[in-house]
Amino acid sequence: MATLLVNSNVNAYTIIAGLLVTATIYKIIKDSRTSLPPGPRGIPVLGNIFNTSPYRPLWVQFKEFGQYYGSDIICLKFFGTTVIIANSLKATSELFVKRGTIYSNKPVLPLIKLVSFEWPFPMSQYNDETWKAGRKLFRQEMEGNRSLLRPEEELASRKLLKRLLEAPEQFHKLLRHMAGELILSTTYGMDVLPENDPNINRAEQVIKDISDAFNPGLFLVSMLPILKRLPSIKRKTEEWKKLSYDLRDLPFEWLKKTADGTYRPSVGSRSLAELRDRGETPDDMARLADILGTMFAAGSDTTVSSLLSFFLVMAMNPEILRKGQAAIDSVTGGKRLPTFADRDDLPYVEAIAKEVLRWNPVGPIGSPHATSQDDVYNGWMIPKGSIVIGNTWAILRDENLYGPETDKFIPERFLNVDGSLNLTIPDTDVAFGK
Repeated sequence: MATLLVNSNVNAYTIIAGLLVTATIYKIIKDSRTSLPPGPRGIPVLGNIFNTSPYRPLWVQFKEFGQYYGSDIICLKFFGTTVIIANSLKATSELFVKRGTIYSNKPVLPLIKLVSFEWPFPMSQYNDETWKAGRKLFRQEMEGNRSLLRPEEELASRKLLKRLLEAPEQFHKLLRHMAGELILSTTYGMDVLPENDPNINRAEQVIKDISDAFNPGLFLVSMLPILKRLPSIKRKTEEWKKLSYDLRDLPFEWLKKTADGTYRPSVGSRSLAELRDRGETPDDMARLADILGTMFAAGSDTTVSSLLSFFLVMAMNPEILRKGQAAIDSVTGGKRLPTFADRDDLPYVEAIAKEVLRWNPVGPIGSPHATSQDDVYNGWMIPKGSIVIGNTWAILRDENLYGPETDKFIPERFLNVDGSLNLTIPDTDVAFGK
C-alpha cells in the first residue's frame, strides 16, 4: 500500500513537472514570436509565402498588413529568413539613419545571384572599398559636378521633343532611346545608334530579367538550390550571366580604349583620368567598372519609368497639363523652350515633377538592408541577420506627411498658398541608409 502511494505521488510530481516544463517551453516560444513585430502567421519552413499574393504589388500588401496590425513595422518569414518591413518615415529614419551602422550591411539575395546581378556597387557591404568608391563618385558627380551634366540633359530633351513631333505614336520607344542615349553619353561619353543600339537593348533586357526574377516560380528556384541544376534553369542562368556582365564590361572596355585618344568628357573619363594620375590598380579598375555599370543600368530604368509616369498623369489630368503649360509660357513668352536657368521661376512645374515621383515612385520598395546585431524598435525585437526593407510607396502615401487624398495626383500639395514651393514637405527622392 505504501509503495502504491509513493508511486502515485511520483507519478503526480512527474505529471506536474512535465506540465510546468511544457508551459515554460510554450511561453518561451510564444514570447520569442510575440517579441518580433506583428505579422501574419505563416506555416513551417515556407513561412508567409502563401500570405502574399503574386497578383498584387507587394508594397501595397505590406502597407495593408501594417494598417491591419496597427504597427509601422511588420514581420514576415520566408524559408526561415526574417523580413522586417518599415512602413513609415519615422521607422526608416530611426533604423537606417540614426542606427545606420546596424542596418548598413546588404543581405545575400538568392534572386540577385540567380540573375548574376550582384556586381552593382549598392550590393556591396557597408564600408568596403567598392561601396566607399561608389558613394564618393555619386556625391562628386551628382552634387559637385551636376552643372557639367545640364547641357547634355537639355540637348537630350530637345532631341526627344523633335522625335516626338515626328513620330508621337512611338513615344515609349523614343523615351527608352533618349534615356539610354543620355546615360551612355554622360557616363561613358558614348554615341549611340539611331535605332536598336546594342548597349541600350542590353540594359533594357537586364532590367527585364531582374523584374522577371521576382515572379513566384523563379523565387522558388532561387530559394531551393536543387532546382538550379535543372538543364533549362542552368541554360537560362548562363544567358543572364553573360548579359549582365556584358552590360558592365563592354562600355567600360570602350571607355578605356577611347580615353587614350580623343574622347567626350564624361563621368567615366574624369574618373579614369583621376585613377591613372595616381596609378590605378586592377582592383581600382574593377571597382570603377562596377560603379559606372551601376549608373548606366539604374539611370536607364529610372529615367524611363519617371517619364512614362509623367505621360500617364498628364493624359489623366489635362487641366494640370494646361496649367503647367501656362506656367512655362508665362516665363518663356511661348517663344522658346525652358532651360534649367528657368527652374526657380517655375514652382508649379517643379511641383508636378515632385508629385510624379511621389504618386508613382520608381522604386516603390527600398533596397534591402541586413542587421549586423540584434536591435529593438518600439519594443519589437529585430534579430541579427534579418532583412529590413523600407516601404517607399507606403511612406509617400502617408497623409501625415503629404496631406489628404494621397492616392490622387495633386501637385498643389507641394506648394504654399502663394504658389511658392513648400520646402517643409519631405522630398520624394527618399533614399534610406548609408
